[in-house]
Amino acid sequence: MGRSTRILLQRRVKMNEIKMFKNEKFGEIRIIEKEGKPYFNLKDVCVILGLEQVSRVKSRLKEDGVILNKVIDNLGREQQANFIDEPNLYKCIFQSRKENAEEFTDWVTSEVLPTIRKHGIYATDSVIDNILNNPDFGIELLTKLKEERNARIKAERRNAILTHINKTYTMTEIAKELNLKSATQLNKILSDKNLIFYQRNLGNVLSI
Repeated sequence: MGRSTRILLQRRVKMNEIKMFKNEKFGEIRIIEKEGKPYFNLKDVCVILGLEQVSRVKSRLKEDGVILNKVIDNLGREQQANFIDEPNLYKCIFQSRKENAEEFTDWVTSEVLPTIRKHGIYATDSVIDNILNNPDFGIELLTKLKEERNARIKAERRNAILTHINKTYTMTEIAKELNLKSATQLNKILSDKNLIFYQRNLGNVLSI
């Protein structure tokens, strides 16, 4: 973890622990955990990314990735605050025009997320207690983690082979990554959609 990153506070609010991360360049961001997934305080994200009108930003996000959670303000009062999941965090980053938005992304992906996932799951006290007292919960959580990890690996491989511009792939390799039976099946799908045609001396040519 870089020197500029520090975990400042852990506090239990409505069964969700709040972890507050601080960076010298970006300031503070509050993060909670729900069902093994990290959620980021929307207001903090907007401040860091220079996005005005939190309500307008929220309207552009996926509703199922936004949750309410209790927080304590500077006066000690309970407030309801919006927290967003990781996909919505990236949607906010894409909306930002600040030059350091990319640096913020790097900080989140290289320091913040690895810190809260260093044990393979976002293991807050409540999650650990649940695992110890309810083995079925632990099994379910680890099963979901494995499924998500496998899905992510497959998606990354597929994205790599379909977007790599510095390497040539055979139709057989692409078909395999898309879980198709053969290059012939892939050719037929592309032909039906008028995305591939035959050209003398070149054979099948993919139209992009």
